[in-house]
Amino acid sequence: MRKPVSRYGPPGAVNNNEFSISVIVPAHNDEAFIGECLDSILGQSLRPKEIIICDDNSMDATRKIIADYRSRFPELIHAILHDTPMGCAANFNSGIHAARGKYVSIVAADDYWLPEKLEREVAKISKTGCRWAYSAVEVRWQEGHDAGRQAPFWGTVDGRSGAVFDDILLRRLSPRNFLIEYDILHQAGGFDEALGMYEDWDLKLRLSDSYPIAFVPEVGIIYRQHEKGISRADAERQLAEAGKVLRKNAGIVSRHSSDDSRVLQEAAFRHLLPSNGMETVHGSKQVPAWLAMPYVPRRLTRRGDGLIFFIGYPQSGALRLVAEHPDILCVESDCPARQVLQDFANMAESDTGTAAGVRSFVHAYYQKRLVTSGRSRVLQPCVAGHERLEFLQQLFPDARFLCDPIQYLDVATDPCIRDGRMMVMYESRMVFEFLDLPPWFPEGEPQEGNQMTAEDAVMLIAEGESCFANGDLSAAERLFRRALAVDGNALDAHNNLAVILWQQGDVASALKCLADVLAREPVHRESLQNTIRILHTLGEVEECEALLDRYIAVYPGDEEMRAMMDAAR
Repeated sequence: MRKPVSRYGPPGAVNNNEFSISVIVPAHNDEAFIGECLDSILGQSLRPKEIIICDDNSMDATRKIIADYRSRFPELIHAILHDTPMGCAANFNSGIHAARGKYVSIVAADDYWLPEKLEREVAKISKTGCRWAYSAVEVRWQEGHDAGRQAPFWGTVDGRSGAVFDDILLRRLSPRNFLIEYDILHQAGGFDEALGMYEDWDLKLRLSDSYPIAFVPEVGIIYRQHEKGISRADAERQLAEAGKVLRKNAGIVSRHSSDDSRVLQEAAFRHLLPSNGMETVHGSKQVPAWLAMPYVPRRLTRRGDGLIFFIGYPQSGALRLVAEHPDILCVESDCPARQVLQDFANMAESDTGTAAGVRSFVHAYYQKRLVTSGRSRVLQPCVAGHERLEFLQQLFPDARFLCDPIQYLDVATDPCIRDGRMMVMYESRMVFEFLDLPPWFPEGEPQEGNQMTAEDAVMLIAEGESCFANGDLSAAERLFRRALAVDGNALDAHNNLAVILWQQGDVASALKCLADVLAREPVHRESLQNTIRILHTLGEVEECEALLDRYIAVYPGDEEMRAMMDAAR
């Protein structure tokens, strides 16, 4: 067997036990780069104890190259080959779980190291007593008009040591390919597999929360920029996923911030991307309101956990309420998954194998859509009769079902309601709790391009009346005021708000609300009744009679109002 030739210098000596190092190399379709990466590890002046290559279902020649290196270095190089896609975080974690060294360093298969990278980081750890260390990084462009260009990687030109949490949070620093004690990496829980992107940023935030870091100013890592890199990913997805990291670590941020943690989170969000992909207000990057929401991990199983079916019409205001939630992906009515479900439902007969295949396809399709969107749950609108609904319930026993009350007529007998998997959307305030999601009711006026309609105001009024009936006056008041913000001519919202204000003792404001109604509709029955009741308690009998006379003149057959007139007299 011929000896390997490394362009990075002679192989180093094997590590002693004190600084035994496991190098983890995550790979996915990296045939163009992985050989150079492995050569750079083998050429380290301080050779690692082991090299663990974790391949995430590569479909090119990557595995052939891995097999070649394993045959040449069977005692040093090990491989974990995943035959189904794992995603970055799970792939990284598989290598961490297999590592046997006291220290770990992770290098992506499209990066490579300079010969003294590990040796310098070990020396810095020994000198400082820190439990992790990183080196300066150089970026090299592989493609396009920048091909061949080199530049220092941001945040490592004049790197920082010690407590660096704020620097990592605000994207002033991003330790890459750091060397770290296995124990603290394990205690931190490794990479969060519920994140679809920025799992490395999340891990660095958690590590820097507890442990100071040491910096090696010499360049040790070459970071490639090419078409496959994360920097080429969709800007909207990047913002959604990065926002999840900030939401998840909000508690840590609040411990480190001497100011309002919300301010620090917003500052971090503004540092995420250049202007492209960001909405701007007066030239500044706009921070979305959902950044203040609790973190929601992505969830979707083959049994349908994380999958929501909406039974109703696409134009429904109830659907719009849920579909606008920042953690919900509302898929198109003509998506392939829905077509597969419809074809399967129309089959005269089906066996368990076919059902399993349909379930797997739908799961894989929606899972991919979740990953590429940065969302957490899937919402599939569909118009379904009882037979189709039963079929969906059987195919996805852990799915949730939301039903527009206008569409669904037989709620009392449906078993899906009895076992808690369906909610008829009478009260939207309970919908998000049913879906295990934080509530999403944006404050203030509707944003341009996302205008709510009079139909939405009617729905808000109905929800407010339900809250009022249940004794939750504060929730009812918020809903009525929001309905008025959507539709200032919503007379029932004015009237209902007046009743609440009256019960709270604010008689003047209550009468003003009622006056607003009567100015628009002088014989609005409920508002007239409430105005008369309030005026009667104030002793304004003559004014009560005048209002009643005005109403009876228009509706002489209303016996209830005639009785009220007699009582007033």
